[in-house]
Amino acid sequence: MTDSTINNAQPAEGFPVGCGVWVPHPELEWVSADVVSDNKDTVVVTDEEGQEMTVPRAKVYLKNPEILENSADLAALSLMYEPHILHNLHSRYNRNMIYTYIGKILIAMNPYARIPIYGKEMINAYYGKPIGALDPHVYAIAEDAFKDMRAEGTS
Repeated sequence: MTDSTINNAQPAEGFPVGCGVWVPHPELEWVSADVVSDNKDTVVVTDEEGQEMTVPRAKVYLKNPEILENSADLAALSLMYEPHILHNLHSRYNRNMIYTYIGKILIAMNPYARIPIYGKEMINAYYGKPIGALDPHVYAIAEDAFKDMRAEGTS
């Protein structure tokens, strides 16, 4: 995206004072902040730690509505740019939700720990269920593939 590009995460009329946004951070990639003022080329924001910073307007993105936090399917996000995707994945990972869909594609993040999401009980839970009926899981993808193989008579 170029600095002159306006998108649906960067309102042409400007960022309203107090609205939640994502801004770049040198160590954390993106941090949540609230708009203090919006000038022509820059936006002044205050981050969650109360630090005020001036950010180029092209690098500021509106946040998704809170109701979309921890979305099981990234395709459901109203705004889907880098900070939105990374925040959603990070938020789900912190809740041991290591699987997330993006449509029919499954994103898996290694938890580097044992979590009780496998076994016969889980296989049975996903058996016969369409993608999206339950939380994202590798078993849902396998069930969907198996259903398609049965319907098409091929492997």
